[in-house]
Amino acid sequence: MTTEKRLHGLDAVRAGALLLGIVLHSLMPFTDIVWMINDSQRSSVSLLACGAIHLFRMPLFMLLAGYFGRMVTLRRGPGSYLRDRAKRILLPAVVFWPFVVIPLGFLSMYGASVRGLPAPTPTEPVSPLMMFTPGQLWFLLVLFELVVVVLAARALLLRFLGAEIAGRTATRIGEVLSHPAGVLLPASTLLIALVMQGRDPAGGIIAPTTIVPELASLTGYLGAFLTGWFLHAAAGSMQRVAKNWLPMLAAGLLITVVVWPPWRAGFSYSGCWVLECVSWTGHTPGSGISPMPPTGCT
Repeated sequence: MTTEKRLHGLDAVRAGALLLGIVLHSLMPFTDIVWMINDSQRSSVSLLACGAIHLFRMPLFMLLAGYFGRMVTLRRGPGSYLRDRAKRILLPAVVFWPFVVIPLGFLSMYGASVRGLPAPTPTEPVSPLMMFTPGQLWFLLVLFELVVVVLAARALLLRFLGAEIAGRTATRIGEVLSHPAGVLLPASTLLIALVMQGRDPAGGIIAPTTIVPELASLTGYLGAFLTGWFLHAAAGSMQRVAKNWLPMLAAGLLITVVVWPPWRAGFSYSGCWVLECVSWTGHTPGSGISPMPPTGCT
């Protein structure tokens, strides 16, 4: 068991990542992004803001979920953590789905009719599973999938490696990740996810459109979740990450301004997206760091 206190600074960072979602979706109608309702006016500033926010918001959220996930697992046990996630993530997604997802189709058709446009029609065959699309609640579904995968893998590793070896390994991985070059590890999973998608990487990792787990998005966000999980395993890791917040922020800004523009495509764009993502994500947790006690190695 651990006596760690709640890290309110990181809680604030996580809340900020979620609130940026409101800004993102509020600006989307003023861009060329296909959305439920598109305004007659276009704004290049809105497009750049949406792109910049989308670069790091969800990876950051998943990273912090992994960090807090390991903290709760050590404090309460894996069973309690899983039940808590089912109650706080899976249950709300199911209960609120009829009220926040189903109306989107009607809003989209209404918006088109008001502007005298034809109703939106799919350009590709639609799977019957789209009737149960998670919509904008997709991240809750993916997060719960990550929790199940990580807890199952943890149970297997503890069984076959033992708590001592597994703990030392987790600590060592966390130490590597907290090194400035450690960002290459989560970057590799993001790049793999983009390649697995086999689509235009301009939008980053594509959210799943049905309740069936999608390997590409699961791989990319699993890398972010595990990054947070292992950083928690190494005492002082977040403080080491926080020391590099300024270079990471500068790198994120530089790459965003110089090499991110939408006309870049293909594998080179994928590499740029990954570099931007890890730069922005790597600097942001530093704003919520305060001295923390050692976390142990189990």
